[in-house]
Amino acid sequence: MRKTTRIGLAAPLIVGVLALAGPQFSSTFDMTYLSHTPGAASGQVPRMTWSDPGAPNGVPKIIKRIVMTFARGTRFDTAALPRCHATDAQLKASGPAACPKASRLGAGHSTGVFNSGHSTGVFNSGGELVTDVTLFNARGQIVVVVQVSGAVVTEFRDRVAGRTVTIEPVLPAGVALKRLKLRIPRHGDYQRNPSTCPKSGRWTTVARFTYVDGSHETHRDATPCRRR
Repeated sequence: MRKTTRIGLAAPLIVGVLALAGPQFSSTFDMTYLSHTPGAASGQVPRMTWSDPGAPNGVPKIIKRIVMTFARGTRFDTAALPRCHATDAQLKASGPAACPKASRLGAGHSTGVFNSGHSTGVFNSGGELVTDVTLFNARGQIVVVVQVSGAVVTEFRDRVAGRTVTIEPVLPAGVALKRLKLRIPRHGDYQRNPSTCPKSGRWTTVARFTYVDGSHETHRDATPCRRR
């Protein structure tokens, strides 16, 4: 079950470029738990999209922060597997090789669009930047390394606390996200499902999107669980 929200606002973008978010602006959020059994080790597949075909060059509003709050009773334990202790400088210089292989959490892809609509050598013919995203475990964090054709274009760290994961993406200048899909498979006790399945038969994840123009929106997505 996925909820799509449409908002019409004027949205000043980063690096001094102005873009207008019109009535066609929309965003989506979808969260899949990799186990539907209460109390079981699990993983996750989050998917998010942003679009605005009516805006100049089709550039959506730029996301500043994503806060995902998982179903009550979900537990994350960053001590459950080895951690990456690489510095930001080491990550920028060496990319995923800066972290132990055992600390790898998952991976995915993102698609961004240049806010001028122009293509460069790292963009495909459609003017979009398609990246490879690799995730590593750290103390209270998820280390995010973003690459294009093996070259690091950005790196940053998500915060993991309780049942909440906070993403504050560091985007290349002039790039707005259009799509993000990640997959974190099961890693022992790293992620545990709630111990019970509610009467609704669903666990609901809440995602709050905050944009650089100060606007925000909330999505809710439910994944089925097995009642005993």
